[in-house]
Amino acid sequence: MSTLTKNVMKTVALVIVISVLGTMAQAQVPGELPDLAPPGTTTPTAPLANGSLVVVGDAGPSQLFAQVKAQRCNKALRKCDAPVYFNLNEAALVPVGTYLVGFENSIYPGWATVADGQTTELALQRLDIPAPVNAQTEVRVFRDFSNPVEMNKQLVTQFYVGKPFFNLGSYGFGDLYLASSIQKSITTRLSYDACSKIKLETGGDPDVNEVVGLCKSYTSAKSPNQLAPFFQALGVEADLHIVRKDSEKVDNRGKLKQIWITGAGLKVEVQLERHLVSAPMRGSDYVAVFPGVYRVMATGQAGNTTQIVAGPLAPVSFQ
Repeated sequence: MSTLTKNVMKTVALVIVISVLGTMAQAQVPGELPDLAPPGTTTPTAPLANGSLVVVGDAGPSQLFAQVKAQRCNKALRKCDAPVYFNLNEAALVPVGTYLVGFENSIYPGWATVADGQTTELALQRLDIPAPVNAQTEVRVFRDFSNPVEMNKQLVTQFYVGKPFFNLGSYGFGDLYLASSIQKSITTRLSYDACSKIKLETGGDPDVNEVVGLCKSYTSAKSPNQLAPFFQALGVEADLHIVRKDSEKVDNRGKLKQIWITGAGLKVEVQLERHLVSAPMRGSDYVAVFPGVYRVMATGQAGNTTQIVAGPLAPVSFQ
């Protein structure tokens, strides 16, 4: 187990101790920052019908939170309930409906439908590290936003939830992983709530006009694909921070740029680092993820990442 992973585990252990002492009175996932329902969401009340949702699989050694996150959404109204959390391989009683489901920063590539009195079962995929990267002492596995499958997940969750599906933080190793409840999540504020407070009228200021245009595009979007202009997946490009030969490139796949409107009504372009599906791990270990497209990189070798597909990807979809 790497030193970085041990440090993350110490942070999680501290969170659990704090929880036991009673400073966190309400039940929540032991680690990930609890979600606050954004404006426009609804909280489920005394449902008339229930079904069960279960996710089967075995978490990898460096997947430190190992809980499922599910959020019921009303697709017609573009609204979602507050999320629920439950353990792997245990059926959770939930209201009937359609759900977005995630595990350890991986997201199921379609809607999970729960029917009255029925059990909906989703399966995680075991992802082993391919050679020669599996010989490395420390590797990172992350979502590949340069692939349409993962970018579509990003657009769908932003469209319905109003912000990234998971609260993510940095533990000092540069990339992003699930934020603990004593950490500040860097993704919590990446909503567009400011657009509801901005006077959507254009004038003589081109910067104001641009913000107004962006807010109108976001709030009037009729499908997740219409949010695509707000996101840009990075690729293989020149490293501007290090003097390199013209022929040398750095592999930035897995990183994401997002156009965001601040609370002050300003347009800001933020760069999000790679979205890890576990803490940094040994190359000989594995991770459990939902079907999707991922990349693996040996720590310290940012110039070279390898794509891994966890399937099957069809026939699930967000239609």
